Amino acid sequence: MPRPKLYHTKLERQQANHNKSLKHYHKWISYALLSIAFNAFNRNRDTINTSRRKAYEAEQTAAQLQREEARQDRRAKIELRQRQQAQKHNEAMSPNRTQLLSQLEEYYTCRLQQMRKPPSMWFDTIYHKYVSETTATGVPSGKLDRVILRLGVTVARIDRLEGKIYQEGGISPEFKKAEVMARTMRSYLQWAEEMHFSSVLIVLHNCVIFMPTHHRLTLYPGDIEAEARPSQPETSRVSSQAGQGTQSHPVHGFASSLLAAIPRPSSVPPQSSLPSSMPDPPPYTSTSVSSTRGEVTVFYGFNRCPSPQELLEKWPLGQRDAGYVVSQGTRLGFFAHWSIVVALTNGVSGHYQKKFEHFDEALQEYSQVHAGTSLAYPSPEILSRPSALTCPNRLFSYADPQLQNQDLEFEIDTHQNIRVYAGLRDAPSTVNRVAVQATQEDGHSRDHLGTGALRRQEPIDISDGESEDED
Repeated sequence: MPRPKLYHTKLERQQANHNKSLKHYHKWISYALLSIAFNAFNRNRDTINTSRRKAYEAEQTAAQLQREEARQDRRAKIELRQRQQAQKHNEAMSPNRTQLLSQLEEYYTCRLQQMRKPPSMWFDTIYHKYVSETTATGVPSGKLDRVILRLGVTVARIDRLEGKIYQEGGISPEFKKAEVMARTMRSYLQWAEEMHFSSVLIVLHNCVIFMPTHHRLTLYPGDIEAEARPSQPETSRVSSQAGQGTQSHPVHGFASSLLAAIPRPSSVPPQSSLPSSMPDPPPYTSTSVSSTRGEVTVFYGFNRCPSPQELLEKWPLGQRDAGYVVSQGTRLGFFAHWSIVVALTNGVSGHYQKKFEHFDEALQEYSQVHAGTSLAYPSPEILSRPSALTCPNRLFSYADPQLQNQDLEFEIDTHQNIRVYAGLRDAPSTVNRVAVQATQEDGHSRDHLGTGALRRQEPIDISDGESEDED
């Protein structure tokens, strides 16, 4: 420990202490000033860094905006160039589309002029002429065959021109006009084929259901067991016993398959008007049909809860193909096209759709849900349609009176164009219960029972009462 310094007088000691205090004071002041200066320097450095950082960010933002504007300008120029090229192409192809449309309108107008009256009145006249000739001769008239042939030729020409118009310019105004005329002419052809179907029943039962005997044919839809078979282009002949002799009547078109698919019940006596033997049924084909636009695939949307068997019959693809199941929507069914699923579920409250990899596995799962033994997804249910203002439908309109409360058929061609039609119930391919009721004593049995399990449901009456009232 150092020895304390000795002072001679008290004044010297006080002066020494005062100097020592001043020395510590100046030292503290120096440290304080240095600290203040250092803090000020740090603050200034942070301010400089912040300003520099802000300036750099502003420069980067401005550069990014310039790059984005340049990118948008390039994109706009490319789109403008594409529109100009498409416009030039359309202008170059427009004369071809106009010429094709004029040819199509010529075929369409020529067919309407040949009717010489409105289509409904023309078909009504053909209908009554055919009935009168068949009633007088007992042989189906060839009038409807000629009508179907002419309409079929016209439909084939119109479909071919419609396909050419689509190839020229896609979905153009000319194509939309052609599509309307083609759809109208196809409806006329279907109208004539439905009347031709009545002739098959006339030949089959050896009695004209339009005659004054008031025969009534009752078909029970629950008794149908065989799968539907398509029409065959070949001509089938059915022998019909009438009075003293036997006559053979040719049946053409799609109705021949329906005629060949109805067997003769085993309990009918030998003198019955039903045929004694029937030819073998035609082979089964897929739901996909061939048209002038190429291969066409049809998917079916049910306006009710379909059974697994109905879904299996309406599925046009293979058992291991993928697709979507719509169990809750405006229509139900299995589909392989996403646009159809969107059209049936978009904007529908509580809808349910699910993708599947294999149809057979999805059908098995649906069967369990339909039977109530599985909770894989909600039970099938038809839901109310959405508003057309908030959720427009790109495939069809719910306000179309022809599609309201109807099953829907979605037809997809090779160009991936989707057309929507009202679904028609398939005609029965095999009838196990046929009841023929007559209001007059004509020797016919009142009830002919066929073989197979009978399931009681509401009958479908095909009667001549309405046609006689119209005459």
